[in-house]
Order: sequence, then C-alpha cells, then structure tokens
Amino acid sequence: MSPDESIRMDNARTKVPKASSILADELRTTIVRGKLRPGDPFLSEAELIEKYGLSRATVREGLRLLEADGLIVSRRGPGGGLRVGRLDLQSTVRTIAMHLARSEATLGDMFTFRRLIESETARLAAENATDEQRTLLEAAVAENPHPLPQVIDFHDLIAECTGNEFFRVVQKVVVSLASWHTPDEGLDEHDLDYARAAHAKVVRKILDRDGDGAARAMDRHLEAFEALVLERGNIDKPVIRASAW
Repeated sequence: MSPDESIRMDNARTKVPKASSILADELRTTIVRGKLRPGDPFLSEAELIEKYGLSRATVREGLRLLEADGLIVSRRGPGGGLRVGRLDLQSTVRTIAMHLARSEATLGDMFTFRRLIESETARLAAENATDEQRTLLEAAVAENPHPLPQVIDFHDLIAECTGNEFFRVVQKVVVSLASWHTPDEGLDEHDLDYARAAHAKVVRKILDRDGDGAARAMDRHLEAFEALVLERGNIDKPVIRASAW
C-alpha cells in the first residue's frame, strides 16, 4: 500500500467535520453564551458570509441545521429575517421515544424510573414552590372532575414548582411518554377519581412544605398506578406501543 493510499484510508476512518457543521456548532454557542431569547434578531445570511468567510451554500446548510434544532426561525415580510427560535421539547421526546421503542423498554422500566424521579420532584416542589405556583397547584386539584389530559399535566406542574430546570425537562420527557400509554390502560371514572384524590394528597403536603410527606404521597400514587398496570397484564409491554405513533 502506498503512503497516499494509507493517508486516504486514515481520512476515511476519521471523518473531518463539514464546514457547515462547524459553523452550526459555532452559532449554537453564540446563541447560548449570548443568552439570546426566543424572538431576538439573529445574524443574516449575508452577515454570516462576511463574518466567517464561507460560501453561501455552506452558510445556508449551517442555518438549516440550526432550524432543524429549532434554534432559529425564518420570518418573511416586513420585520422578518432570522430570529432565535423557541426550542420544541416535544421533538426531543420523540427522539427518546424512538430509542426506547427500539430498545424494547417496558412499562415496568418506566415505573421504576418514574417513582425515583417524581418522588424527588414532589419533595423539591414542597421546598421551592412560589406563592403563585402554590395557587396554581390548589386550582389544579380544586376542579372536579377534570379530564385525563389535566390529570397527566398535573405532573408537569409539580416539576415547574421545583425551581430546577433539570427536573423540569426530565419530568417533561417522562410525562410525555406516560401520556402516550395512559389512554391505552382503559382507565374508568373510578380510576380517575383515585388519581385525583392522590393528586390532592400530594398538593396538601406541598402546601404544608412537607417535603418527605410529598415524596411519600407521590410514590404511593405511582405505586398504585403501577399495580393497576400490572393487574391488567401490561407491565411487561413496550413503553411505546404502536398506537402511540
């Protein structure tokens, strides 16, 4: 094998990032470090070409990658142009869901994780909920009866009360996955009433600033739901079913 052939093979093994990918990484950093907010104006295509000395095609491809991430949006008409976008967490959820579907993760796996993360979420909510959030929690359990989507959204609200972005984001992923399988469990009005009562107990503990009590109340709530899924023979079924797609 000649030296040139060896170099070509080494290059084939070690992929050199495309200029557009490098640009996209640089622009992601610009958005994050610059603390740009959704709706803020972003550099135009022409400005990026001049600033980085790249071709129009390379800049457009880099911008396309940012648009795919939801980091920027393009607006037409007066006052249009490139703007910082609002990230869509649901696109991340769908990516994780596809991974879980392919890995054959089960509902049992999900409950193991939910009981760990959501108990601590309730504990933190009891410690950190603001007065405004406490009012929202009271309202969330005062309406009776409230439909299944609101029963599910309740868990998102608890995460908002933690004051911790990691818990909020992870909880959003978990609750979104749960919302896809919960309708398949055939919950009747008795089951929903039980869930509402459990939510009310969690809220009482949070309003009392009782972190340990909130964690226990949340764990008992999820334990009861897990037992229901087990009773119906679904605990070993995939967490993402065909109906979810």
